[in-house]
Amino acid sequence: MNQSQPSTMSTTDNRRVIISEPPQCDFYTIPIQTGNQVNYGYTQRIYVEPNFGWFTDFLRNIRQSGSLISAFFIFISGGFSAMSSITYGLILPGSHAQICWFIGIIIGSCISAILVNKVPKRSFYIVASLFIMANGILYTTKRGSVSATIAARYFNGIAIGYTLIPTILNGSEQSVKRFRGMNLCVEHIGLSVGALLSSVVGQIQLEGVCSLFCGILAFGSAVILTLESPVFYLRKNKEFEAVHVLRRLQRHKIITDETYVLLAENKSLLAEDLNRGLSVNIRRSWIPMIKMILFRCFVSMSSILPMFLTFFIAYGNVIAQSNNFSYTFYYMFLLMPLIGGLISWFSLDTIGRRIPSALALLICGVIFFVIAMSVEKARIYFLLIYKLLSGIIAPASTCYLSEAFSVSVKPFFILVAIVSENILQIVTSNYLISEFSTETFCFTLSALHIIYGILFFCIMPETKKTTLRDAFKKFQPTT
Repeated sequence: MNQSQPSTMSTTDNRRVIISEPPQCDFYTIPIQTGNQVNYGYTQRIYVEPNFGWFTDFLRNIRQSGSLISAFFIFISGGFSAMSSITYGLILPGSHAQICWFIGIIIGSCISAILVNKVPKRSFYIVASLFIMANGILYTTKRGSVSATIAARYFNGIAIGYTLIPTILNGSEQSVKRFRGMNLCVEHIGLSVGALLSSVVGQIQLEGVCSLFCGILAFGSAVILTLESPVFYLRKNKEFEAVHVLRRLQRHKIITDETYVLLAENKSLLAEDLNRGLSVNIRRSWIPMIKMILFRCFVSMSSILPMFLTFFIAYGNVIAQSNNFSYTFYYMFLLMPLIGGLISWFSLDTIGRRIPSALALLICGVIFFVIAMSVEKARIYFLLIYKLLSGIIAPASTCYLSEAFSVSVKPFFILVAIVSENILQIVTSNYLISEFSTETFCFTLSALHIIYGILFFCIMPETKKTTLRDAFKKFQPTT
C-alpha cells in the first residue's frame, strides 16, 4: 500500500521515533509501551478500520451482496411454494400435497449439510436453480395433475433446503462484520417477495412461468456473480485463492492491507476451531443449538396454518360486516413481512439483533392477548401489526444461526434448527378448521411470546459488528 512520507516525533531524551501518519493509511506504526517504559527499538502495526460514510462503505462491499443474488432468486421461488402450502392446507389440511414442500426442505438440507464444506458453493446454486426450473416446467405443462404438482413441490423444497445452509455459511464468511446482518436478510426477503408475487399472480400456470424465470436468473447469477468463501479455500490450504476472493469481495483492484487483515481473521477462525478439537466444538454448540431451535420455531409460527386460519376468519368477518369484498387486507397481510424484513435490512447492523427482536416478541405477545379479547372486526388490524413484527424478527434468526456455532460443526447444528422448524410446520398442518378456536390459540401464543421474549433478552447475546470468532464466544456461557 502506498505510504506518504513518515514524520518524526521527538522525545524527552532526544531519541526520535518514526511514526507513519498518512491521512488515509490503514496501519499506524507505534512504539510498544510496557508499564511506564517505552521501547523504541521495536514497533508494532495497529490496524485502523477505514472511516468511510455508510453509503461509500456499502458500495465498497456490495460485491458481497451480489454473491448472494442467486440465492435470492431461489428463495423467491420458494415463496410461491410456501403460499401453495397454505392453499392446500385450507383445502386439504395435512395432505401430502401440503406437507411435501417441507419434507423436501428437510431432504435438501440434509444433503447440503454433508457436502457444504467439500463442494464449492456455486455448485449448490447451480443445482438448486435446475430444480427450480424443473419445478416451473412441471407447474406450467402438467396443470391439474396431482402427482406432477407434488413432484414440483418436492423439487422446490429440495432446492430451498439445498440452498439454505450454503447461503448462511457463504453470507457470513464473505461479509465484513459491518454488513453481515444485511446480507443474511436474503432468505427472509426472498421468501416474502415470492409470497407476495404469488398472491398477485394467482394462477398456478403463471406461478410456474415465474418459477422457471427465477430458475434461469438464479442459474445465470450463480455462474456470473457467485464467489466462494475465503474460509473454504483456507480449509483446503489455498491461501492465494483466499486472498484473491477477498480482494474481489471488496472490489479492490489491488491487494490492500485490509485484505490481509481479513485473511488473518479467517485464519484465526479456522485455527481456533482446529485447536479446540471436534469434541469440544460439539460440546460448546449444544446450548446455542437449543437457543436457535427455540428462535427458529417462534419465527416459523408466523407462517403456520393456524395463523392463516386466524387471519382468514377475521378477514371473512370484515367482509361480512362491510359487504364489500376486497383483497386489500390480504395483500397487506403478505406485504407486512416484506416491510419488516426491509426494516431489519437497515437495522441489524446498526441498532442490533437482540433488543429489537426481544421487544418485537414482547409486543407480539401483547398483540395476541388483545386479539383474543377484541371484537372480530378489529382483529385483522392487529394481525397486520404482528406480521410486520414477525418480518423484523425473522432475519435476526438467520444471523444468529451463522454466528452461534463453530465452523467445523456449524452445518450440522444449523441443519437441526432447520429440521425442527419444518417439523413444526408439518405437525401444525393437521390443525383442522373444525378444531380451531381463535381465542384459545391467541391466548396460548400470547403467553408463549411474552415468556420467550423475556427469556430471549436474557439468553441471547448482541453480536452486531463482531467477527464470527467473537460472536461464537458470546454464545458461550461465562465461567
